[in-house]
Amino acid sequence: MNKTKTEEMTTELPACSKWKVWTGKEVEGEHERGEPTLFVREFPPDDLWAYIRGMCFRNGLLRVWVCEEFFDFSAEYIPTRDSLYQHLVQRLSEIVERVSPYFGTVCLCMRASMAESWPSGRIILPQGFRLYLKLSLPAELLDERHTLCVGPAYADSAFNLGQGIRVRPADYAEDIFLA
Repeated sequence: MNKTKTEEMTTELPACSKWKVWTGKEVEGEHERGEPTLFVREFPPDDLWAYIRGMCFRNGLLRVWVCEEFFDFSAEYIPTRDSLYQHLVQRLSEIVERVSPYFGTVCLCMRASMAESWPSGRIILPQGFRLYLKLSLPAELLDERHTLCVGPAYADSAFNLGQGIRVRPADYAEDIFLA
């Protein structure tokens, strides 16, 4: 039985979708695809975090991906623009302190709506950091013929969705749980 595009995109979530910290190969995006990566959705207690960092260093794993949930607020809290900015600064400071001294590449995954709250209009990150923006669009809106435009009118960049890399839950099957 052939699945529609909507059915393909709404399949069961991979096991790693419930984990706080795990390792696996990068499967999203075009940069460093296939690279061994430490994924962090939430920091574990300090002693476990130190152990995980050490294990990564000993195994030459020098790339970390900080998941979009790391930047989330609790569900009952509705942030103002100022509190959202304060939250982002606090979370980024935590990443700079707990991650950047130990890893060469730090990838931050953030919802586009969070990034839009940055007051200067431009997110400036430390050397070695890369930002991945997530757009949460309903699957039925996505079609490979569509184009995504990012940026202000008359100065935006356009991306053809059909030329992007599509991932599926099975792509995460070899990920390894750590915390």
